[in-house]
Amino acid sequence: MTVRLDQIKTHSFIEKESRLLQYVHNRNLVDIEKAEMSFDLYKMDVLENHIRIPELERLYERKRENLRLFQGGRDLWKDKRYY
Repeated sequence: MTVRLDQIKTHSFIEKESRLLQYVHNRNLVDIEKAEMSFDLYKMDVLENHIRIPELERLYERKRENLRLFQGGRDLWKDKRYY
């Protein structure tokens, strides 16, 4: 099953995560480069779930890249590729 980041739904007044970004006033408030995540915890899970680790890592890096684009000035909610 492929998960598309642009299809992530939220439990908010806005349905899609990328559209929530239009309400952010300071795009550089978070340092994306410091948002490192270790997936070692997932390796302690049952062996059957290990197949998910590369996909989770890929999705996480894609989300970081989208945030870099957002911080660089791209309005992701206006681009159909992101919502």
